Amino acid sequence: MIRFDGKVAIVSGGGRGVGRAHAELLAARGCKVLINDAALDPTGRAGEGDDPAEQAAAAIRAAGGEAASHKGDVRTSACEMVEQALDQWGRLDVVVCNAGGSHGGLFADMAAADWHNAFDIHVTGTVGLVRAAWPHLAASGAGRILTTASNGMFGNAFATSYGAAKAAIFGFTRGIALEGAPLGVHANCILPSAWSRLTSKIQDPFATEVLETRFGPEHIASFAAWLVHHDCRVNGEGFMVGGGVAQRVTFALSEHVVLEAPGPEDWAMQEHALMGSTVRPAGTLIDSFAAQIAALDPSLADRAEAMRSGGINTRDGKTE
Repeated sequence: MIRFDGKVAIVSGGGRGVGRAHAELLAARGCKVLINDAALDPTGRAGEGDDPAEQAAAAIRAAGGEAASHKGDVRTSACEMVEQALDQWGRLDVVVCNAGGSHGGLFADMAAADWHNAFDIHVTGTVGLVRAAWPHLAASGAGRILTTASNGMFGNAFATSYGAAKAAIFGFTRGIALEGAPLGVHANCILPSAWSRLTSKIQDPFATEVLETRFGPEHIASFAAWLVHHDCRVNGEGFMVGGGVAQRVTFALSEHVVLEAPGPEDWAMQEHALMGSTVRPAGTLIDSFAAQIAALDPSLADRAEAMRSGGINTRDGKTE
């Protein structure tokens, strides 16, 4: 049985919906949980409700679990959250970055402040919390990070800020997973489909009916609990999950199209080859670069593989 006895977690945006489901399941499995919520509306603006973080924490305590609350904007209070968890329980093992919001509209019509408001809740909030928690997750020896992206990152009209933020989180998670692995810190990303305050705004009766009746937040929480458990070996992955259905998400690349000294017209003639070829997982930055070198000049394939195996220090462009 997956349990978290003796572990401490922070769940941002944990007062309602999917975040609350995360917090409740972790607590039910023995974890001590600090629940953060800014009590904002779905667009990340004016306050909404009394104190959802404390309400969620109180419900956990009433059920026999151990929880505390933090009311604050994740964009500006990440250090406060980490300090509170450490002051209360002396350690930090799990961070679930769930806080978010959405402010829809056509890109050309949205004010810059509105566009960045939605973007920053997701990206600034996630990066700030991970940064503040990082040394303590490393000290845990088996720290776990769960970030929250969305299938919105695949592209959706009227939601460019949301989609861009979620794509940034996906890429960020892939990077910190590589940096964290030598420290015992694993990071994974979920793309949840669930009934929530955000999805209840969808203007499609069929979609909202299915979400409300078949895609409860508890399905997300059960998958997430597996990913953040210290025995889970999965690292640097993304999963679209909802309603008891899950699938791995990865960047993909088509087969290489290689031309000798091509001009624009030569590439125009390759449209079918570029758009119609099969795809394969992209791997990391180094994996894809090594494959490009080998496709350009097969005689360099061995050296490219050696480079890939040895890694590249991207800070100065030199191989390590």
